[in-house]
Amino acid sequence: MLLYLQKITSCMSEMISNVNIIVSDKIFIKNPESSDLGRKIISGSIDLIDEIGFECFTFRKLAQKIESTEASVYRYFENKQRLLLYLSCWYWSWMEYRLVLELRPDYKYPHMLISAVIEDAHQQRFFAEHLPRLTDKVQGEDSIVEFHKDLVFKTLELNNN
Repeated sequence: MLLYLQKITSCMSEMISNVNIIVSDKIFIKNPESSDLGRKIISGSIDLIDEIGFECFTFRKLAQKIESTEASVYRYFENKQRLLLYLSCWYWSWMEYRLVLELRPDYKYPHMLISAVIEDAHQQRFFAEHLPRLTDKVQGEDSIVEFHKDLVFKTLELNNN
């Protein structure tokens, strides 16, 4: 999860101003992209989760970090699980955007590929923790991320020929 959060931060800084990443409006109460405070909530959340972990993360600590009130954070998100869901959806929407528009605009099944990768990444994390014989773990790397990068790029390469 930490790797995903770091990638979100990296992706947000790379994002061009005219690109609009769509996240379901059922996840948030108020769209954080609609205001400076909302964007501070998102970037502050990523930094705080990176610093203290999701288990220790609270809206009170976030409000202190971004110099706002806890009530302000609740105007955007119902709870911290919804905020994490927003961050995850934003990240995968960004990856889908990159897959479709940057890597291979002519790839025939971009939505199926990214949804398969998302689902499998969740399953592999579960397997790694609870059923380790069902997955491969390579010392010194996030093998789940590396596997999916390899899978996507090789799929796109093969499909290009």
